[in-house]
Amino acid sequence: MSKNTKIAFSRISGVFILYISNLANEICKSKNRSKITVNDVIEAMEKSGFQNFKPDVDNLLFEIDKSETNKKQEIKQRRDEDDINEEIFDNPNKQMKD
Repeated sequence: MSKNTKIAFSRISGVFILYISNLANEICKSKNRSKITVNDVIEAMEKSGFQNFKPDVDNLLFEIDKSETNKKQEIKQRRDEDDINEEIFDNPNKQMKD
C-alpha cells in the first residue's frame, strides 16, 4: 500500500468517525441526554445505512465485555491472594485452612 493510499484511508476513516459521531450526538440530544452511548452509535450506523456492520460491532462489544470481566476477576483474585498473604504475614502461627 502506498503512502498516499494510507493517508487517504486515514482521512476517510476520520471523516466516517466524525459523521457517525455527529449522528450519534443528534440521537443523544433527541433523547435529552448529554453523553453518547454505544446504542446511540449503533443507531447512527443503522440510520446511515451501515447496519450490515452491526454483527461485527456486537461481536466486538462482546469481546470487550469479556475482556473487562476477565480483568476484574484477575484483580479480585490478586486482592484475595494479597489478603491471604497479609494474614499469614500478620499471624505466622495461624494455620491455613484447605
